[in-house]
Amino acid sequence: MEIETAPLSWAQKMHWLLFHSTPPGRRWRNNVLTWWPIPEETGTAESVEALHRLMRDFKGLRTRYPIDASSIPVQQVLADFHPPVALCDVAGAVDERAAAEAFVGRALQQDFDLAAGPPISAVLVTSGAQARWMALIIHHISIDGAARRTLASSFERHLAAIRHGGPATAPHSGSPLNDAVLQGSAAGRQLSDAAIRRWAGVAAAMPPTTLPVPVLSADGPLPTEAILTTDRAAVCERVARRSGVPVSTAFLGAYSAVLGRFLRMDRTPINVYSSNRFDADHAESVGCLYQTLPVLVGNDGKDSIRALMKQAQTALLDTYRFGCYDYDDATDTRVREQFRLGRNVSVMPSFNFPPAGSAAADRGSAPAGWSVTPIEHDLGDPFEFVVQIMGPDVLCAVRFDAALIPPATATGLISAVLRVLDIADEHPDLPVGLLLDAAGTPVLDRGADWTRRDGSWIHLDGIAEAARSHPAVTGATVATGSDGSLTLRVEADASLTPYALRCHLTGRLAELPGTVVPETFVLNGAPDDGREPGDGVFGSVREVAFELALRHVRPGAAWNAAQPYLLQGGRTADLSRVLAELATAGLGGLTYVDLMDFRPLADLARDARVVLPADMPAPLGDSRRLPVPAPAELI
Repeated sequence: MEIETAPLSWAQKMHWLLFHSTPPGRRWRNNVLTWWPIPEETGTAESVEALHRLMRDFKGLRTRYPIDASSIPVQQVLADFHPPVALCDVAGAVDERAAAEAFVGRALQQDFDLAAGPPISAVLVTSGAQARWMALIIHHISIDGAARRTLASSFERHLAAIRHGGPATAPHSGSPLNDAVLQGSAAGRQLSDAAIRRWAGVAAAMPPTTLPVPVLSADGPLPTEAILTTDRAAVCERVARRSGVPVSTAFLGAYSAVLGRFLRMDRTPINVYSSNRFDADHAESVGCLYQTLPVLVGNDGKDSIRALMKQAQTALLDTYRFGCYDYDDATDTRVREQFRLGRNVSVMPSFNFPPAGSAAADRGSAPAGWSVTPIEHDLGDPFEFVVQIMGPDVLCAVRFDAALIPPATATGLISAVLRVLDIADEHPDLPVGLLLDAAGTPVLDRGADWTRRDGSWIHLDGIAEAARSHPAVTGATVATGSDGSLTLRVEADASLTPYALRCHLTGRLAELPGTVVPETFVLNGAPDDGREPGDGVFGSVREVAFELALRHVRPGAAWNAAQPYLLQGGRTADLSRVLAELATAGLGGLTYVDLMDFRPLADLARDARVVLPADMPAPLGDSRRLPVPAPAELI
C-alpha cells in the first residue's frame, strides 16, 4: 500500500499530545461530528459509494498518526481507505430524528486509535431501504469545524454524480500535510518564533487571574453546550459597518465587554481561535488548521462603542499575524512562564468565529430559545463562545464547564452580548458602560474570601483549598499584606518542601482559575528560604525509571524529584522518546500528564517492577501498585 509520510503540523501536535496525555479507555475524545440529509429515493449503496469518493478527495480523511522509528509522531496518508459504516434503521421510530441522534450520540463517544488507522467512522441512517442521513465522526486531529462545509458540498456533488451516472471527480490537491513540511522550514521557524514572542508578551500583561470564578462542583469538568439561533445578522452587520470593523470584531468587542462587566475586570484575556485559512489554497482545505492566540481587551465603561470595536479589531488582527506556531515550543514556553509568573496563563474565556455557514447542514430546524445539553466534546477552555453567520441568522454556541459556570449564567452572558449589539444598533452614541447597563449584564457576586489586585480578583479560599489538596498538607490559610502580597501558611508533613508545594499549586491553576501562587510560603512556621531540594533524591521507583529514560534525552542530567520535567530542561518534543524508553523497560503506565504536570511522580506510581542500576540511589517511599482504570466499552 502506498503511504505518504510527513511530520505533524503545528495544529495536529496539540491534539496528538492531548490524546496521549490520557489512558486508553479515557482518551482525549475530541471527536468532530458532521452529518447531512440524503435526498429521497437514494439507496444505501449509492450513499456508501459517495462516501468512498469523498474519502479519495481529501488526504486529511485518509491519515493515521503513528510514531516513527525514532519515537517521533508523524502523519501517514494512505492511498485508499474505506471507513467503517454503522447502519441505523429508524423505520417505525416515533421520532426518527431523535432516534438517529441517540444512535449517533453513542457512536460519538468512541475512542479512536490514532496510530492504527485514520480516526474516522460513519453512520448511515436509513428508514427501510431509503437512506436518510450520513454522519461522519472524525477526531479533531484530522479536521476542524471550518472544513465541514467543504465536506458537505463534496459529498453532495459526488452523490448527485452517482445518481445521474457521472464519473468521480479528481481528488483535492491541497492538504495540511503540505503545511507540515513548510512549517519545518526556516521561514516556518521564523513565523513560529515571532508568534511565541507575541504570546509571551500578552501573557506578561495578563491580569493575575483569567477567569476569576469559584468552583461550584468537585465533579468537574462538566462539559456543556448551549445553542441559540436568532435572526440578528443584519443588526450585527450594521453595528460592525458603522464602527468600520468586520462582523467578527463586533462580536468579540461585545463579548469582551460583557465578560469584563460580569467578572469586574479591567482587562479581559480571551483565547481567540484562528482557522488559518487566509489564502485561496486553504479556503477549502480539510484538516486541522485551528490554533489560538490570547488577546487582551480593555474594559473602560466610558469608551464609545466605536473605540471598543477598534480595540477589539487590533487584538483580532494579532491572531492573523501570530496565530500559527509550533505547538511544542509554545507549550514549553507556556509551562515555564506559568511557573515563573505563578499565575494561570493557559486557560481563559475563548472566542471562535468560523466561516459563514460551515455548520449549517448539521443543525436542522432550530428550536426556540436556548437548547442546553451535556456534550462529549472535550473542552480546551472553560468558557468558549462560538458565533456563526448563516444568511439572516446568527448561530450562537457556548461551550462551558458547568462545574465553574452554571448554565443559566452561561446563556445569560451570551444573551447580554446580543442585547448589547441590539442597543448599540439603536443608540450608537451610548458609551459602553451604559450599553452594558441597558442590556442588564449580570455581575458576579463575590464574598469576603476574594481580594482585588491589578484589575482582577483572587480567590483566597481557593488557594488554601489547592494547598490542602496536597496529600502531605494538614492545614492551610492565606493572608493578604497591606501591599496586596499574599502569604500562604501551611501545616504539613516534614517531608514537604516549599518548592514541591509551589509545583503542586502551579499544577492546580488551570483547575482553579481564580487562584494564583502566593509570593511567600510559611511552612510549619518556617518561611521559605528560597532553596530547592538537592538533586538525586528520589521518592519512588517510578522516578528512578523516569531518570533512566531521561538520560537518553539529556545524557548526564540529574533528575530533581520535585522539579517539573519542562522546568528541568526537558521539551515536549522529547516526551514521546521518553515514553518509548519507559515502555521498553516494561513501565507502560506513564502518559504525558505524568511528565508535564507538576504533581510529584510518586503520586502516580502504578508499577514498582524495575531493575535499578548500581549508580542510582535507592528508591524511597511507598511504591505500591495502584489499580489501573478499566478501558471504556467501545462501540
